[in-house]
Amino acid sequence: DDRIQTSMVFSNSLVAADAPPQGGYLPRSAQDSELGQTLRFDFAFLLSDRFQVGGTVPVTRRWRGNSAAVGEAIGLGDSSLLLGFEAIPDWSYSAWRPKVLLFLSGTFPTGPSVYESNLPFRIDSRGRGFFGLSSGIVATKAWGSTDVFLLLEGHRFLPRSVANGAGTLLLIPGWGVSGSANVGWSPGGGKLRIGLGLTASSEEGVSTEGLLASTGTETQLWSLSAQAGFMLSDELSLIGTFSDQTLLGGSRNTALSRTVSVLIQKRWGR
Repeated sequence: DDRIQTSMVFSNSLVAADAPPQGGYLPRSAQDSELGQTLRFDFAFLLSDRFQVGGTVPVTRRWRGNSAAVGEAIGLGDSSLLLGFEAIPDWSYSAWRPKVLLFLSGTFPTGPSVYESNLPFRIDSRGRGFFGLSSGIVATKAWGSTDVFLLLEGHRFLPRSVANGAGTLLLIPGWGVSGSANVGWSPGGGKLRIGLGLTASSEEGVSTEGLLASTGTETQLWSLSAQAGFMLSDELSLIGTFSDQTLLGGSRNTALSRTVSVLIQKRWGR
């Protein structure tokens, strides 16, 4: 809806538990602390009435410590570029028709991954380590002071080789999918918006060939979130979000975090 849009997001997360590969919930002990902080820059601008391009660049700090060791690292994470197309515009009133956007994005391994890590807890891992392609669909609809946002995407990362003195290891990522649903309410149709969201993702494991042959383990993650946003002006917004990955069952083979984030967004109209 805008000619140019830029955002800056700061998030602070605490790993509260781990979900083992078989599922379940294992709380982290008080002596094992893991923190993550990210400052992310987003941008998007129109190519035409219905096409836009955008991108994301994150800078991440990770810290973990226990009675045996401490690790800390800061630097660039994985960046991405995106092309979006407004497949069903919202140019006229409809009681049921949503606005629908299609997108195609590419992820670039600009952050080090676990395969290049050399610090305790692999704490210097800030990226996946693979080039990736993703496509999906976004649908939005508002009825008075209530709005709904739905997203569904699928992605695949490309294989890569890792070599050392013992030989070469071929890493083959699998497919991944994610989806999110969000409902919001603007009291009196004003400048304040309150929202609730649900996000789920599933990722096939990374299999290996060559030096070591193995099949990976699937990862699943469920998260609940609450948001509060306020329009400081017609072109400037402030949004706070709290998300919790420990509240719902179903997560497997992943760390579970609680995250607080603040976003400030600037827009330039057409």
